[in-house]
Amino acid sequence: MADQNTWSENKSSDLSNNITLPDGYYLYNFSFLLNFVESRYRDLLSENEVGFIQSFGNVSEGAQRLYVRLVLRKGPLFRSDKLNYAEIKNLNLAAFELRAVGLLDVCCPIDAGVEEQDNLSEGDELQSNLTESLTDNIDALLSLLTKPELVDLLKSNLEFENSPAQINKTQLLETGNEHLSVSDFRKAINFDVYQPLGVEHLELLKLLFFGNMYQDFTEFVLNDLGITPFEQYIIDQDTRFFSKRDIVDDTIQLYYLNELSLSAIESNDLVALLQVAEMVNLIDEPSLQRRKDKVINRIARQLERLEQYHDALRLFSFSQTAPARERRTRIYHSALENAEQALVSCNEIISNPEDEAEFEFAVKFGKRILKKNKLPIPAHYPNLKTIAPQLNTVELEFDPQYRVEEVTRQWYVNQGHQSAYVENALFTGIFGLAFWDIIFGATKGVFFNPCQRGPVDLFSSDFTPRRQAAITVRLQELESDHFLRRKVLDTFNKKQGLANILVNWHVLNRTLLALALERIPVKHLCSVFERLLADLRSNRSGLPDLIVFPDTGGYQLVEVKGPGDKLQDNQNRWIRHFECKGLPIVVVNVKWI
Repeated sequence: MADQNTWSENKSSDLSNNITLPDGYYLYNFSFLLNFVESRYRDLLSENEVGFIQSFGNVSEGAQRLYVRLVLRKGPLFRSDKLNYAEIKNLNLAAFELRAVGLLDVCCPIDAGVEEQDNLSEGDELQSNLTESLTDNIDALLSLLTKPELVDLLKSNLEFENSPAQINKTQLLETGNEHLSVSDFRKAINFDVYQPLGVEHLELLKLLFFGNMYQDFTEFVLNDLGITPFEQYIIDQDTRFFSKRDIVDDTIQLYYLNELSLSAIESNDLVALLQVAEMVNLIDEPSLQRRKDKVINRIARQLERLEQYHDALRLFSFSQTAPARERRTRIYHSALENAEQALVSCNEIISNPEDEAEFEFAVKFGKRILKKNKLPIPAHYPNLKTIAPQLNTVELEFDPQYRVEEVTRQWYVNQGHQSAYVENALFTGIFGLAFWDIIFGATKGVFFNPCQRGPVDLFSSDFTPRRQAAITVRLQELESDHFLRRKVLDTFNKKQGLANILVNWHVLNRTLLALALERIPVKHLCSVFERLLADLRSNRSGLPDLIVFPDTGGYQLVEVKGPGDKLQDNQNRWIRHFECKGLPIVVVNVKWI
């Protein structure tokens, strides 16, 4: 399970040089998250969770600032004398407020010989039950001390033959944990110890806001700095992702099991792996299927490595996501030497592939099994064209001074042509601009918060089917050269700088876009759009490195390969598409002089 350390505090210097964050940015962001979640998910929150939000809202700004500062730092315990926040005028008063509403546990120093209960004020008595988590954990309290402080504490309570200063801190902590009490600790310190409470609620609230437990306030900070402003889209109770509390709880359970699986894999604990897998399979929420599959696939792959092939097969059969069927096929063929079942698995994939990569695997692997067993290749097996015979290649030699893409680009410029390094940015960027309104349109369950670069289903197989009507209309509209050019450039002007995971503003500029839209035929661009829509997750990569605009007109796509480099599978698939649709593509093989 993710802990409070995932709520890491972000420094402006890590995000943008010489930019100062606005005063109180962290409190504004934290309050925004709480208010956003409460307004959209109040019906799914428990009384304790609502009470936590209300308690935070009822204390002063200084107390709120202290709480947020603490939960954004690595804890869970903090020394008051090590806290120095200029914006919090009275740290002790802020701590007292938080303690009074149950948001802070405080361990205070006491004078020697004074009973702890006698030292409690009226407010302390009301909250004395809160100190149990601190007073029961002497080990955590001692770890706050420096080695000299720890040595002094041990010397004042224990007898040593030799000076404890000669013992390393780890051993000192072990000795203190065994022989000292919290009372001993409190008599020795001259500072308070703080422990923020309610952190368990933050994990839930973060899940409801981000849709996951991995993101933190970095997105907020980027927005505050103006580095990454986000598109505005609709998020209300009708479009929110979580519709039932059961789904929220299942999601939290799945994150917990995911971490357990990672620990079990690291320790090669076979029993734990199987137990985690069974618990994952008990979660039957359809909207979490892909998340479940990710955990199951990881566990099954580890079982395969441990040669537990039948267990691996069983788990892979529960998964609906690649590479589950590929792994099952390989286990049947290589580990269990069951060529017949491996061929059955290949045929199942060929009949209904998840994507092109899985399809190509099944065709190639199936043919390999048939040839190995001297069996005829069925007529239904596709004939995957090899790339090399049709490939248009150019051999160039350069001095090894710069990257191969840059020296090749410059070579085209020296020939009198215009050229730009675009790789995956140009075609996906034009697509992102042409379909911007559809990408960010109101669709249920795809936007969790106002800080997203796209809908959560953008790279899933559901993206196109869920928007099929709008996409069909747009593709028809884009067949007009005038419409396509106007749509893309107008969107560029209106949305420039807004976060869109498909649009790389560092590469795209209006001049490049205008020239590309002028030189590249509409039918070529639409063919690229259709292939992207078929599988955005896989097909948004593997596109050519350069685009060249010859002085005679038209355009040329260029894939650059340096010495020893070769075409990857996704690049081969794009090249096959370009050849089929008539897009000019050349592969430049660079050799160093």
